[in-house]
Amino acid sequence: QAIGMIRSEVSRDLSLDEVAEFVGLSKYYFAREFRRVTGYTFVTYVNLMRCERAKVLLAQNKLNIGEVGRACGFSNQSYFTRPFRAYTGRLPGVYRETHLDKKRDREFGKKE
Repeated sequence: QAIGMIRSEVSRDLSLDEVAEFVGLSKYYFAREFRRVTGYTFVTYVNLMRCERAKVLLAQNKLNIGEVGRACGFSNQSYFTRPFRAYTGRLPGVYRETHLDKKRDREFGKKE
């Protein structure tokens, strides 16, 4: 239930308290069990889901980097950039350019 809620609500500000209450557990027990089950802390998992969403939005190339971060639930571009880089190993702009270069290569028949 918690993972479903996180995935469906990832673009807004989610708190541990809110999700724990949603599943009917104390926040301390929920946090401990969440980490045991997923292998991630609550905040790390939420940031991973936000970064996955950001990868999709960056590939579409319709929003600027700050807009992508805000659309994924990050409060500002700086806070978006840090977890994105930690998760993907690349800055959001570099990720976008790499993805767009690969897309162009496929469109024009070049091999990767």
